Amino acid sequence: MSSNRSVRFAALLSLSGPTTLAAATTCPLSVDRHRLIDVQVFDGPPSRLADMIPIEGAWKLDYSPILHNHYYLGCHYEGRAGVYEVSVPTSATLCRIQVSPRTHMLMNVVCE
Repeated sequence: MSSNRSVRFAALLSLSGPTTLAAATTCPLSVDRHRLIDVQVFDGPPSRLADMIPIEGAWKLDYSPILHNHYYLGCHYEGRAGVYEVSVPTSATLCRIQVSPRTHMLMNVVCE
């Protein structure tokens, strides 16, 4: 593509609004060779213990400018004490359970 055509194409894309979706947020599948075994979604840091309950395998994320809330994934790993926390970006509106199609076991939680 010529440089003029590339510039016009980029300008057209910028006028039409965002063209990329936010990357999905998940727990790392392993930490220090310990594999992921469980994931929780927290309203606030996991240390506050405000874990949320999924409805039909998903958590709806409602950000409130008044409450200044922020969501986190609490990742639990086999043989590792404590919770590894992952901050969920404020652009995410939903976290859903990701299940293995073969074993029907939890693989991860995906927030988008």
